[in-house]
Parts: sequence; structure tokens; C-alpha cells
Amino acid sequence: YTARGWALEGLKHTDQCKNEPLVPRFEQLENHEGCRLTGYLNVSKVAGNFHISPGKTREVNSVHVYDLGAFRDGKFNISHEIHSLSFGELYPGIHNPLDGIKKIFGKEVGIGMFQYYIKVVPTRYTHLDGKSIETNQFSFTEHLKTLPGLHNLKPGN
Repeated sequence: YTARGWALEGLKHTDQCKNEPLVPRFEQLENHEGCRLTGYLNVSKVAGNFHISPGKTREVNSVHVYDLGAFRDGKFNISHEIHSLSFGELYPGIHNPLDGIKKIFGKEVGIGMFQYYIKVVPTRYTHLDGKSIETNQFSFTEHLKTLPGLHNLKPGN
């Protein structure tokens, strides 16, 4: 729809939506709120990665590709907050370094990807009573990668 110029620019400017009571709520969601993700992953003890991204994904020539066509206008905000991230069972005194981290970006960032590179280390925590917990700790580095305007991208780039 965006590529053909059919995208809605704003609900309050659309005749069918002008008097709808939910339009202000949709605009609030559009401008100030995002998604809350929760869940868990069971993973093997091998190198790997996981991605959280808007849009659709597909495989092209054995390469994982993101379809960000819906975000060509540059209005997608990559600001985020990580409330809690852990790899395994929690134990007393554990410090998960990404817990509570908040990254806020303005329009100057445009379209981009925020990447966390995480190193997970197996850990055994032993209580004073002798009971053990097999879990993990992790460290991370971070990187903000800005992308060219999506309207300039061609298939395969």
C-alpha cells in the first residue's frame, strides 16, 4: 500500500473515521506505545541468534531476510526498554546486565537496527545446603546500525 501511495496518512483525516471514538486512542498507540514481548526459548548449547523485528521475515537464497516495506516512511521508532532478560533459572544475587536498560531514539536515527551481542556462560550456583542450580550468566556489547532510507533499497540489497 505504501509503495502505491495507498497508505493512510492519519485516521483523523479519513472521512469514515473522523467521528470514531477510538481514533484518539489509535493515534496515542501509534505515537507513544509499542509491543510488550514475553516468553521463553529453549535452545541448544551451540552458537546461535534470535531476532526481534517488525515486519515479516522470509528466506531468500538461504538467507534470512526482513521485509520492512511497511516502514519505508522512516516513522518506525526503535526505542525500547528491556525489563528482564535471563538465560536460565534465577538464583540469589544474580545480575542480568540488560535488566532495566532503556534506549530512546528520536527522528534523527531514522531507520535502524539496535543489536546486542551476548556471550552466555554456563554457571553452577550452589546453596549453603548443598543444592545446586545449573543456569547461565551473560555479558553483552551493543551496536546501533543505521540503515539507508528504505525507499532507496532494491530487491537483493
